[in-house]
Amino acid sequence: MKRFVIFLPMLLFATVNEPLRLEWLSGYRNDRIHWHVNDYGEEYSNIQFWENELALRSIYRDIVFYARGGYGAFGGGGELKQEPIGQHFSTSGWALDGVTHVGYAVNLTPDRLYKAMVIPLVGFSGHYERIDRSELPKYYQQTWYGPYIGGAIRVEPGSRLFFEVGYAYNWFHLRATDQYIFNENLCKLKFKGWDNHGHSGWAQMDFQVNRDWNLGLFAQIDYDYSNVHAVIVEQGDVDVRQEFKVRWTPISGMIVISREL
Repeated sequence: MKRFVIFLPMLLFATVNEPLRLEWLSGYRNDRIHWHVNDYGEEYSNIQFWENELALRSIYRDIVFYARGGYGAFGGGGELKQEPIGQHFSTSGWALDGVTHVGYAVNLTPDRLYKAMVIPLVGFSGHYERIDRSELPKYYQQTWYGPYIGGAIRVEPGSRLFFEVGYAYNWFHLRATDQYIFNENLCKLKFKGWDNHGHSGWAQMDFQVNRDWNLGLFAQIDYDYSNVHAVIVEQGDVDVRQEFKVRWTPISGMIVISREL
């Protein structure tokens, strides 16, 4: 027991330093969005993106810094189903995403050849997406942004390998706008407000090609959702009070090429 008490400060406060590294991520992303009010809804499925992102990461005296931003352009497009009308339309569009966080690296294996770290973190993210429909007026667009907390586990077992898995819980402000035809009326939906949440999970594997360059894989899945919100929908010349709700699930997988700066 005495040995453990003596060793505990070394376990929790061993200094970790890693130089600044620039990463390029490129790959496939598939989104699903489902929103509805009392009498109408839209479900976007199989929304396919070619995603390209840049990221910076570094650890200085146990302080972890990470920032990533990217742009998604449509690959194969997607499909919209109107509810309860049952009509289907093809879609196209684009998206912007950005995340950043700081954390504290707790080195669980000081003075050993392999490394394992636990990283509690706090951050902020923002996501914008616009979807154009082939026949409906205007377009659907959404913006999610807000803080998050979470944690990651990083393991470097040797043999030039690096693994990281992480999870974050998000609090979001949401803005959503849409126009659609319902009962022969042009309807306009506009919503903005807090009280929206999300879960994010990611995993990354890197292989050190040489001293400067790494090659790896990155995967992420998010599930973001709103609570039930009161919203005013313009239906022709009449304003109708309804209840609004939305669910958004993006899944992505990308290759990673990185270089130490």
